Amino acid sequence: MLTKRCLRSGSIGVGRHQFSQAGDAFWWMFRRNYVSLGGGSRLRWLDMEHWLFGDESGNFDFGPKGTKYFLVGTVAASDTTATNLRGNLDRLRHSLAARGIDHDGVFHATEDRQAIRDEVFSAVVSAQPRCDVTILDKTRAYPHLRQTDERFYQYAWYYHLRYVLRYVGQPGDTVHVRLADIGTKAKRAAFRAAIDDVLRQLRRPSVAHELAFWKPGVDSGLQAADYVLWAVSRKLERNDPRSYRLIAGLLTSEFHLFGRSA
Repeated sequence: MLTKRCLRSGSIGVGRHQFSQAGDAFWWMFRRNYVSLGGGSRLRWLDMEHWLFGDESGNFDFGPKGTKYFLVGTVAASDTTATNLRGNLDRLRHSLAARGIDHDGVFHATEDRQAIRDEVFSAVVSAQPRCDVTILDKTRAYPHLRQTDERFYQYAWYYHLRYVLRYVGQPGDTVHVRLADIGTKAKRAAFRAAIDDVLRQLRRPSVAHELAFWKPGVDSGLQAADYVLWAVSRKLERNDPRSYRLIAGLLTSEFHLFGRSA
């Protein structure tokens, strides 16, 4: 539709270099978003900005009171998909307010009522982001990985991102990696250093990665990641697949890093 609007708004004489303001915008978008594929003149549309929203579920307690599983996962979206995802969740917030439903506006699966969860899952599914989850059965973790929280955290994210980053972004693109804030100030610094190291190891030529740790309330993408991780964790920890079934179609991968338990 952009093409038609631009063409109708004024003369776009390419040979005469006469462009209307709308025509200038169209050709600028065309040149920015189309690239030539090697070996021919074929062209393809691409979204040069990508978002990777990440979260974790479970804890670092390897004793009997700890969670059995530790999960890391991501919601990946092109800039267009991320905009749709944010828009869907923003509209849901306003819808809840219009219906007189008490909610603080930040979606958190462990705290929200199931009726709200169902609507959040529907909003996320509607945007169709890519979701990937890596599952670590803590009972099967190698002893050296249990020595520090940072080591275990880095190990989980290294293997998750080693797989996912192959499919997010292409040469010339930027991938905005946004992970949910975790732990104390000192822990956050250590976790950030761990992920910085992971991204250095996995860096691809001509693909820029930039990292930030944000509180979930800052971006709806992080809230979507929280919901996806909660649904998978709920199925594993409590044998409750109700919410998992709602997002199963979005899961591109669900990888058991240490293998499945018997």
